[in-house]
Amino acid sequence: MVTALLLLLANGCVSRSEKVSPQAGSPESERGPGVIEIPGRELTFVPSRDDITVARVTFSVASSSPDSVKVNGARLDPAWLYLELTPVARNRFKLEPLRIEHPVKAAGTNLLCISVKAWFQEVTTQYDSMYYENLDDRYALISWCTHPPESAGVSGFGSRFKQNRVETVEEFKEVLTKPIPIRLNKRPLREEWSR
Repeated sequence: MVTALLLLLANGCVSRSEKVSPQAGSPESERGPGVIEIPGRELTFVPSRDDITVARVTFSVASSSPDSVKVNGARLDPAWLYLELTPVARNRFKLEPLRIEHPVKAAGTNLLCISVKAWFQEVTTQYDSMYYENLDDRYALISWCTHPPESAGVSGFGSRFKQNRVETVEEFKEVLTKPIPIRLNKRPLREEWSR
């Protein structure tokens, strides 16, 4: 169950993939609201080392036009929504079903992005970046946007949603059906960096 809304700020890195947006004036770009259905399920995370566990997971929804977006029937307010997932077992979290309604427009307008991020039990957010093999994973283990934030002319989105971005919602949902790897290096844990 969604237990909290969190406001987070972060700086990001470089994208690994970009989505090609529909051309302005095409039937795909001019239709009405789009609907994204994310089925409820348990998400399993697999850190590459046994001494680090996942403490928290958030599913993020953000839009440059929050008044035009609904999440499970409620307007997106504020523009960034962080849904904290419920822990059910070690490295496993419950994602409740989500229905995201958003306007489908040409690239550069009505940007919508979603992502999944994890935090560790043994290392605080201040130090966790030193443990990732790929720093992009720290900001989003998986993300998707209606079109690339860097091409939308909207500030703040690239820092959270250009990492590990897939091209389609179907790819995003497919990633959620499998264990999600968290690639970590072998840097020793330090007690002063823990919770």
